[in-house]
Amino acid sequence: MKKIIPVLVFLLIAGEFFWFINKPSKFNAKELGAHLSCHINIEDCSVKFGQKDVEISLNPKPLKVMIPTTLRLKNLGEYENLSVILKGVNMNMGKIESRFVKNGGIYEANVIFSACVGDMLYEGVLYSNGKPIGFKFEFLLEK
Repeated sequence: MKKIIPVLVFLLIAGEFFWFINKPSKFNAKELGAHLSCHINIEDCSVKFGQKDVEISLNPKPLKVMIPTTLRLKNLGEYENLSVILKGVNMNMGKIESRFVKNGGIYEANVIFSACVGDMLYEGVLYSNGKPIGFKFEFLLEK
């Protein structure tokens, strides 16, 4: 009997742990991302920013978690110390911060996406010298 109690306690704790990590989220990333006009996971996107059409691309496609990914912005304009902060909308995975390097008229940054379970809706916000420039974009990272 003394040997069964620790086993039962272990099974109870393990069961609660697995239920917690697999419990259904109250947010559905695909439903949250349904309003997106472009799916950057499979194609490059063009976003209106002021008077410009800024092209956003993430490569390689399709996007995958824990794989180095290049974020490119074309036709954005001139900004000093441009950076991006990416955050999960449907789940807090912390911040993914990266600085851009300008090559001609193209800004490039390297990022690595993380995901916990299911699909992730991400929001990207651009900063110049640590201040937001008013450019935001969202995309769905399908796991």
